Amino acid sequence: MLRQAQSGDLEDMIALRIEAEQWLSARGIRQWTPDYDEYARSALAKFVDAGMAWIVEIDGQVIATASLNEPDPDFWGWADDQEDALYLSKMIVSRKHSGQDLGSAILNWASVRAASNGRRWVRIDVRRDNIKLHRYYLARGFTYVRTYHAPQRRTESGWLAQRPAGLLTPSEVVLSSLP
Repeated sequence: MLRQAQSGDLEDMIALRIEAEQWLSARGIRQWTPDYDEYARSALAKFVDAGMAWIVEIDGQVIATASLNEPDPDFWGWADDQEDALYLSKMIVSRKHSGQDLGSAILNWASVRAASNGRRWVRIDVRRDNIKLHRYYLARGFTYVRTYHAPQRRTESGWLAQRPAGLLTPSEVVLSSLP
């Protein structure tokens, strides 16, 4: 089941992030690092409080999360159609449920949600040097837009991509949200 995250879900969401961070680090992939822990906690809490964070749960256990938020002006401020997109971020799938195509299902859900809200795009910004992650998104219908380094930001994000709202890519999993 996919539903909007509540404040009581925050610790489970943080646990997913830490699990992903450790898994990535063990493979030499710098995606999320411990020096961003406080930032990650505050960002996730902000998204939960604003009603922008979502979780997937099975039998009461949080197994994935993603946020649909407003454009980050540091990365998308140049775009004259910023309001014509939903911005997906903080997508994390539990390692226990990896390989089950849950990420693709979340992307499809976000795409349908964007289209149903009259938006044209689902947009992302990800770490600039994570080539495997770039390939993951490109294989799921995203088109590379540009790479940008926001000098005022302490982040390695800035690889920007988008996919048309309503586009569905093959996935054995289908998610729908509760009203």
